[in-house]
Amino acid sequence: MVRLNVAIAEDVKSKLQARATESGYDSLESYVEALLASEAQTADFLPPPHLHPRDRDHLSQLVQEGLQSPAREMTATDWDRLRRELAERHGGSGRG
Repeated sequence: MVRLNVAIAEDVKSKLQARATESGYDSLESYVEALLASEAQTADFLPPPHLHPRDRDHLSQLVQEGLQSPAREMTATDWDRLRRELAERHGGSGRG
């Protein structure tokens, strides 16, 4: 395990400590470690930058664009393309 030292403001530490206690963690360190571990697991599943909403208004705009776009049924070729893209992005074979 790697040791990481982080300097934070006292008020931030107090808020994090309170959250750690509320969440049932026995220490601030274990709470922060769980937060970082969770972030590390989900980091690879973020959307491409052009689809990552900057704020709530941008998210609403993206949803509206999606709702107004033409719908069509996915073909086998579409699914193959998606599998290929996911395999390239995540280093897998693309097959279940």
